[in-house]
Amino acid sequence: MNTFFNSTDWINEHLYTLKNKYLSQIENLNDLREHRFSKKECLNILNEHGLTQKGWWARYPVRAVEETQIMACNTSASIRAENKTLIFDEWIKTNYGSNFLVEIRTKGFPHKMPEVFVREPYIKPNIDFHMYEDHSVCLMHSDDHSSKNSILLYRNQAAAWCFAYKVYINTDIWPAAEHSH
Repeated sequence: MNTFFNSTDWINEHLYTLKNKYLSQIENLNDLREHRFSKKECLNILNEHGLTQKGWWARYPVRAVEETQIMACNTSASIRAENKTLIFDEWIKTNYGSNFLVEIRTKGFPHKMPEVFVREPYIKPNIDFHMYEDHSVCLMHSDDHSSKNSILLYRNQAAAWCFAYKVYINTDIWPAAEHSH
């Protein structure tokens, strides 16, 4: 079963609801954004949006709400859930005006590095530009992953990959750091 919702609408709806709940304690919505939610509050927020206790977000609900809030405040990504995976989809536009639909799959997060895929436009996979046969892209060596990394870091790396891909197509030179695979 898929759950679809826009991350900005989702988090703002709950911030507004919680603002009313804590109205006597919190002066404005910005103060609420700084409020540290309890594990129980976060589980309630996630459950209300159909994120049952089957994914990583059930083990780390505070982290899940923080990650979705960070993504909502800094990207235009939408969120959906499939099985035990929270997925962020976003159209990323490069300086060249090219658009890429990027999908970030967070199964096993935060201890497992998210998988990032370019869904559109169709790109024939090639290791020269760090895309594997399954259309996932290499953003960093797996040894560089830390459970402290945010989903936003991987999203920003994906945006950098999109830019580097366009440079590569135009120059045949990969303009980003590389690590042997």
